[in-house]
Amino acid sequence: MSRSAHYTDPALRAILNSSLTPDDNDLHLSNLVDTPVLAVHGGDDTNVPVWHSREYVSIIQTLGARNVFIREVPNEDHWFSSVFDNEQVRDFLETLLVTEPQLHSNLAKDFTLTVSDPRASGTLHGWKVESLLIPGRLARLRVKIDEAGSAQVITTNVHSFSLDRRLSSCKSLQIGVSFVTLTSEQAEIVRFSADGAESEIWTIVCLFILL
Repeated sequence: MSRSAHYTDPALRAILNSSLTPDDNDLHLSNLVDTPVLAVHGGDDTNVPVWHSREYVSIIQTLGARNVFIREVPNEDHWFSSVFDNEQVRDFLETLLVTEPQLHSNLAKDFTLTVSDPRASGTLHGWKVESLLIPGRLARLRVKIDEAGSAQVITTNVHSFSLDRRLSSCKSLQIGVSFVTLTSEQAEIVRFSADGAESEIWTIVCLFILL
């Protein structure tokens, strides 16, 4: 932040900071918990210090990721010719091609979807934040699915969210004080909405049948 920003109206500075949130990778690392990652970083990078990649990888692993690695290349700067052309990167990509079907069948049962702008955000295992209670603030959807397919959902700043049942093993869910059982007669995509900003009561508001 520039020195002049210290003399800016705090409310206006907050609006500016909120507008930059979608590009803040640190805040959205929870969304990568089931995404295979190989971070390659030059050990002598003078543009982006290597601790950035170390920190990213450490955080994702702490969140429960099982397929996240880092490769630090000694004596290399920000860009170098062998960044992709090396044995470790080739092995990583070849392994992904072979094990991709297994990755989809072995997804985390406890994960958090972090969203700042629902319009620019996709789904995580079929779950999607559709709208926020307070625009400009982060929203989080914490999902814990047990072996029976029952999900406990904890929301932060979420007004509505949807579930694509084709991408999830969820059969029922608890949100606040609301319990919802999903049946085979219901549509592929189910949308839920809170009754109010402070309410723990959630209802199904839309059903989408994809043709």
